[in-house]
Amino acid sequence: MKKRRGIMKKGIYQYDVHGKRLWEAELDIPDEIEQAYRLGYQAVKIIHGYRHGFALGHYIRKRLEKHIMKFTSVPYVLIDYHEPGATIVRFIRNN
Repeated sequence: MKKRRGIMKKGIYQYDVHGKRLWEAELDIPDEIEQAYRLGYQAVKIIHGYRHGFALGHYIRKRLEKHIMKFTSVPYVLIDYHEPGATIVRFIRNN
């Protein structure tokens, strides 16, 4: 890990939302993302699965970015959804 301007550079924080209902995920995911950002992680990998319904994946890929901007203090993110069953939210820091 590298320390740069008071923020520890860490790897990817993983958060698994299997078994959660959509409303639970809508409440929990922005909080987890903000926590990972404050702890200095570079990204959050949200594992949502892809074979048993896609409500969580749809929320994460289509509406999560708006929720991050509205409900957290995380300034900028890049959402990468090229992996089936998981989405990576990368933090863009202005350091």
